[in-house]
Amino acid sequence: MGKSKRSKVVHLTKTKKKTQDNKKILVDKIRSYFDGFENKFVFSYQNMTTNPFRALQGELQDSKFVLGKNKIMKVALGKNDEDSYGPVGYKLAENLNGECGLLFTNRSVDEVQEIFENFTIDEFAKAGEISP
Repeated sequence: MGKSKRSKVVHLTKTKKKTQDNKKILVDKIRSYFDGFENKFVFSYQNMTTNPFRALQGELQDSKFVLGKNKIMKVALGKNDEDSYGPVGYKLAENLNGECGLLFTNRSVDEVQEIFENFTIDEFAKAGEISP
């Protein structure tokens, strides 16, 4: 008789779990960007896809974007005044809710706000959205 195929466990994913080392690397990266750049921003997004995000990165090539789990980013910046990384780290961490990321740049606040306000890309409507 042949071998039974019913009791085999089949893993459908080949991704590896995030280890503690990966999380520590992200925390160190955020802290190095915090020290290396003059201005820090928290930005939020909805249904961000790769192509629009790459276009935004192209406009801000001298800046660094960090997307990751909010809790890990909050740990890097500090959750309150006592364990804050830098004088305003915990204030940034308070705004990390939902789909958001961090932007580190040496550009002026007005310049960055203008880029974000004028940034539009035509995108196909996804399921559940109303197309214009």
